[in-house]
Amino acid sequence: MSGSSYTSVFGGTAIRPAQPSYEALTIGANTALVWPLESTAATPYAAAAIDVTATAGSLLLMMPPGNTGSAGVVSMVTNVGSTAFTVTDQAGNAIAPIAATQSWLIVLRSNTTVNGSWGAIQMGATTASANSAALAGPGLVAAGAQLETNRVSASLSAPTLLTTAYRAQAVTWTGAVGTLTLDTIANLTAGWECLINNNGTDVLTLVCSGGATINGAATFTMQPGNSGLLVCAAGGFLTFGAVVTSLPIVAGGTGASTASQALTNFGGTSIGKSIFTSPSAASVLALLGISNTSAFLEATVAVNQSPNTSAGGTVYICTAVLTVSLPLTTSLTKNYVLIVSAAGGAVTLTPNAADKINGGSVGVSITVASGNSAFVITDSAGNWYTVFQGVQSVTLSGDVSGTGTTSIATTVAKIGGVSITLGGAFTTVGANTLSLTTTANTAVTLPTSGTLSNITAVNAGSGMSGGGSSGSVTLTNAGVTSLIAGSGITVSGATGNITLTATGVASFNTRTGAVSLTTSDVGSAMAGIAVGAVGSYALCAYSQTAALAAGATVAGSTLTYAAANGAVSGNPSGTWRIMGAIPISCGGLVSLFLRTV
Repeated sequence: MSGSSYTSVFGGTAIRPAQPSYEALTIGANTALVWPLESTAATPYAAAAIDVTATAGSLLLMMPPGNTGSAGVVSMVTNVGSTAFTVTDQAGNAIAPIAATQSWLIVLRSNTTVNGSWGAIQMGATTASANSAALAGPGLVAAGAQLETNRVSASLSAPTLLTTAYRAQAVTWTGAVGTLTLDTIANLTAGWECLINNNGTDVLTLVCSGGATINGAATFTMQPGNSGLLVCAAGGFLTFGAVVTSLPIVAGGTGASTASQALTNFGGTSIGKSIFTSPSAASVLALLGISNTSAFLEATVAVNQSPNTSAGGTVYICTAVLTVSLPLTTSLTKNYVLIVSAAGGAVTLTPNAADKINGGSVGVSITVASGNSAFVITDSAGNWYTVFQGVQSVTLSGDVSGTGTTSIATTVAKIGGVSITLGGAFTTVGANTLSLTTTANTAVTLPTSGTLSNITAVNAGSGMSGGGSSGSVTLTNAGVTSLIAGSGITVSGATGNITLTATGVASFNTRTGAVSLTTSDVGSAMAGIAVGAVGSYALCAYSQTAALAAGATVAGSTLTYAAANGAVSGNPSGTWRIMGAIPISCGGLVSLFLRTV
């Protein structure tokens, strides 16, 4: 029409029999769309709905020329692939970046130019995404769109009830002997779990509630250093991981073991944390893996010793202060043992410069005190250990009687001095005698009852006379040899009746035998006490502003002699005890005082 112009091309683009409503499009390079009325077979076109799959990154999908389309034409473009692409106009200007799963409504708003003016409206996502922070429960933490495991640490040192609040936590025990109580299974529910680590100094006990069990028992003990996972199941609690319980000790004395990990008790009595009390030296040797028939070689020495690899089993009876230099452990077997008895002074055990003793520093020595002994073993890998140190004692009891000769012998190895105590009644019949024979480093204690004869000798000590080597022996007090006079006293005589004479005290009467003082003696002595002397009384004013209870002591410098009306003059010396009282804090109050020092 003359004088008019039109920019809409066939309103509604109805040049085709029907507008294309859907197109599935895969692009591997930048792709340009055309309007449906211009398309030919296999040419990408702008359909009402386009599902696009990009096989490479940063690709462009260009809309058709704006001046050949009608304003208001729309296309819904959806990224059904996993790689983002960008919808642009003919010049490559971005209309909408479309990420995976996103849908955008692309609208031609103006068709006056080749590039056109396009609008883009993002539609809802094609897939749902979870809120990771909202999903994070106990033991989990949100990390962006993902969840990660996260155990909260809890440090306990006092008895505590483990409730649902401890689910998935890492609980560390830092106290001494203690107890942690598990809440009921109904409250915790099956699947509740937490890590437990005994980092304390003693045994930690886990106790169940409501009749539940842990590994089939009502309680469970964890030694220091043990840790593991504790899980609540419908039928009870279970432990997993490195939790280690104390090994059982088989009762009896047969040496048999009824559990695969049981320690063997050789017949002793359990004494708390110690493994057992050994009833004999043979048991100790068996524990160390040494044959009961092994022979020990006794060597009495008075000079420094350097045992070689063949000296295992040697008992060194050291009669002087000396040093035993231990051989290099890696050159020995685990059956290598040495026994050292400090019979004549302290003995120093010195390891090789590469070895340790009892876990100490390398090359550092230990001392066996005089009169003590040490049983030393090695792991053949840099360590020496003292199995025991001290004086060993053996007690034999029972009655010994009869004719002829009766002997008692012990099978205990003589280690650093054996003390033998003989108990019971000992009776000699006719000409028979009781003979006690001892060897070096052995002490014998005789019973307090029974008849013993022919004592070798009884010697009189200082202040005594008599004695003898056989039969009845009499000891007589030879008299006091001397008395040392104290201050103000002289002594007359060394034996029999002793006379003590007071000197320098004018009012003290010289008496012999028991000394008794009369009322006159005491009165005369008190009358002679000078003013301000020890034992004297004085009426004094207390200069300090503080109350004094009866019996309190103060320095004389805080007192002033006083009259009944309170007049004062002069300060006494020494220390004084108040014999009355000053009930209020007010300087200058008067009371009666006794000088004590």
